[in-house]
Formats: sequence, structure tokens, C-alpha cells
Amino acid sequence: MKPPQQHTAAVQHMLRLPVVYAFPIGDQDVAKLGVTPADGILYGVAIAEDGYHLAAVRADSTAALRHDLGADGLSKAKHSDYDEYYPAGWRIEWTETGIIPQALQRVIDSGRRFQYPDATPST
Repeated sequence: MKPPQQHTAAVQHMLRLPVVYAFPIGDQDVAKLGVTPADGILYGVAIAEDGYHLAAVRADSTAALRHDLGADGLSKAKHSDYDEYYPAGWRIEWTETGIIPQALQRVIDSGRRFQYPDATPST
């Protein structure tokens, strides 16, 4: 059965939207970004396709990172930051640890440093 034309058009439109990459980063990559890792704390970032840093969070679980970055399908956390950078729309992709998107590699290679909030990690 062929999907309705409207459905196909909507999916094609969504796939053309720029991507916000959200993912946890390991201690080694945290150190490369100028942050001293802490025991029991996980770090996560969201970056634009061009490597622009959109958000950074700390949490005590991967699920909390995903939620705090607005990448869990439920939370709208950080969406206003993404809207500001991509006013015409965007889509978010969650990537697991160990798979560094090219956009993050560009940030690491540029020597830019991420700023992490001092807030207490989520639970």
C-alpha cells in the first residue's frame, strides 16, 4: 500500500530540515573540550550541522541527558535555543556514545571550548 501523498511530502520536508545532533560525550572527549570529567557525571552536547555549539548539559544518566537536551521526544528543553539558531525549522538526532558526528569533530579540531552549566545534575 502506497502512503498518502501528503504523508510522503511531509516526510521529505522533514528530511530536508537541518539537523541538531544531540549526544553524550565520553570523558576523553570531555577533556578535549576543556572540561575536567567528574565521577558519576555524564556530559552531553547539542550542536548544529556546521559545528556550532547549541547546548551542553550534565546529568547522572544517559536518559536524563537525552531529556535535558530535548532529544527524548517528550521534553522541549533547549528547543528555544535550537529555534533561535534554525528559525525555519530543524530536526534532532540522538547519537550514542562512541559515535562522534563530523560536526563534533569539527568543533574539537577548531579548539573551541564548550561551557557547561554549574547546575546540579538531573536525576
